Amino acid sequence: MNEMPPSIQCEARQRPKFLVPVILFLLTAATTTVSGAALKGIEPLKNPSRLLEGLPFSLTLLTILLAHEFGHFFASQRHGVQAGLPYLIPAPPLITPGTFGAIIKSRAQDINKKTLLDIGAAGPLAGFIVAIAATIIGLHLSKAATLPKTGEGYGLGSSIIFQTLSHLPDIIISCNRLCA
Repeated sequence: MNEMPPSIQCEARQRPKFLVPVILFLLTAATTTVSGAALKGIEPLKNPSRLLEGLPFSLTLLTILLAHEFGHFFASQRHGVQAGLPYLIPAPPLITPGTFGAIIKSRAQDINKKTLLDIGAAGPLAGFIVAIAATIIGLHLSKAATLPKTGEGYGLGSSIIFQTLSHLPDIIISCNRLCA
């Protein structure tokens, strides 16, 4: 038989596989870009030349998603848990944000609760930090406008964090006036 020696088999099993994660990333980048363009009112099939206008949405979403997944990945590495690269899951654009999220494969034997908690919490914490930064940047680049009352449109909601971040410039200005 033409089998590989055990040392080569072990090395082949441990080497990270890049092809599938890269292909899935590229597909997800494409679907989120189409979704981002559609959110701006662009019809992708009628105006394919304007698809790049969906890149800000796509890059923001992918950055948050990758921060979340790599939070899990690096926490796994720190604890000696074998984990693969994240597999982003593309979704049909126009009816979704262009992704169903991502998964990451890991293997661990006899993992304790603290390690499991560290690995589990690292993803949401990393994603949250990037999402806060993206929200601050988005609010800074946004222009306030009064919309006509047509009954249509999107509401942003009003979480405590979003309200605080939307008033952050006012808070900073007030603090500067008090300190001056």
